[in-house]
Amino acid sequence: MDELTISVHQNLDDQLSSNIQDLLAACADIDGLNPFSEHTILHMQYGNESHVQHFSCSASDQLVGYAHVDFGDKIFGDIVFDDMGFGINIEVAVLPDYRRHGVGKKLIEKILQNHSTRPIRLWAHGLNTGAASLAVSCGFKQVRTLWQMRRSLITQIPQARLPEGLNIRNFDAENDLDSLLACNQVAFENHPEQGQWTKSNMQQRMSESWFDPNGLKVATHNDEIVAYSWMKVDEANAGSKLGEIYVVGVHPAWQKHGLGRFLTLEGLRYLRSLNLNTALLYVDAENEKAITLYQSLGFSHWDTDTSFQLD
Repeated sequence: MDELTISVHQNLDDQLSSNIQDLLAACADIDGLNPFSEHTILHMQYGNESHVQHFSCSASDQLVGYAHVDFGDKIFGDIVFDDMGFGINIEVAVLPDYRRHGVGKKLIEKILQNHSTRPIRLWAHGLNTGAASLAVSCGFKQVRTLWQMRRSLITQIPQARLPEGLNIRNFDAENDLDSLLACNQVAFENHPEQGQWTKSNMQQRMSESWFDPNGLKVATHNDEIVAYSWMKVDEANAGSKLGEIYVVGVHPAWQKHGLGRFLTLEGLRYLRSLNLNTALLYVDAENEKAITLYQSLGFSHWDTDTSFQLD
């Protein structure tokens, strides 16, 4: 085994950024999923570098491991982590051929040496990538679990009725953004990520290559958005004929009217219209109400993402 060298970077130059993208692609090719969350991927594109550090691990001048350390801003610089006591968030990726050779542990140990006074959280994506066992071996404890659920788009999609007094239409990028953001904030008021989205977060996602305004449906009452469903088909999933129910948000005043069910089914029909075979979505494992709804619509548990914390 070649000697491992850890380096810490405040900024990414073009070469290192390219090497990291190649490493993430190699991991995704083997694991069937991205080793980093969407938040981290977008953060690498748009984030405030003053609140981030990059830890690289090299062997014979080859990048074999990378850790993204977010110790400042909660969502791209709009809200500061330290002022709210959230601490540091890290995600780690190791080149498949170098797994189980101490690369991930060496990266985490270096991070702990540099940031030993604040709580640290680590996300492990998927059950079979080794990230969860790495977290446990480094003393982290599980604090949150996300289920990935999937459903066939080939089987029958049930019908549902839009509640009276509402209209359903496509999102209007020029006129709807503020109303959509207001709905999102109240619909996900207690959600640790979704409820903190700002207009810039929305715009960043809408500037991504996967965004299709036809895949963002809004339900309105008196011209105000009271619910929405957002579908996503990114390049990593398109080849697998896999689409995502990205977000379904319902204003609290309109919950318990079957609106979430209706919008989810509309999302399934939209994804099927793109000739996709399977739909996926993510839900907190503790959200029994949502899981029950999705199971009633034909979804079942597929994989698990886990958040660990080291105090």
